Amino acid sequence: MLDEIYKVAAVFASPGEDDRETLRTLCTAAETELSASLRKDVRPEDCRGSFLCAAAMLAASHYIAARSATPYKSFTVGEVTVTSGGENRSASELRTQAELLMRPFCTGGRFFLGVRS
Repeated sequence: MLDEIYKVAAVFASPGEDDRETLRTLCTAAETELSASLRKDVRPEDCRGSFLCAAAMLAASHYIAARSATPYKSFTVGEVTVTSGGENRSASELRTQAELLMRPFCTGGRFFLGVRS
């Protein structure tokens, strides 16, 4: 299932060649996190489509958040100013969508610890 998760995550994250292995590692972590959050009567195969998409979204959200983690919101060189976009917002939205997809299959209706209500 990891290869399928990676393929979907790569669509969201668009990793460069040097970052593909990093994204694959994040996919493994997302798969583990989601598997651990499932109700006892649910296996990943039981909710395969949701599981694949949610794991991919979760991995991509971690990748995007890590890539956009910089102390600089903008910088100027000469007359050109570059301002960071909404990468962290995008990462947060992907994570939220992953939670919504998995809500019916997870214990307590949610699987992320520390998620705001």
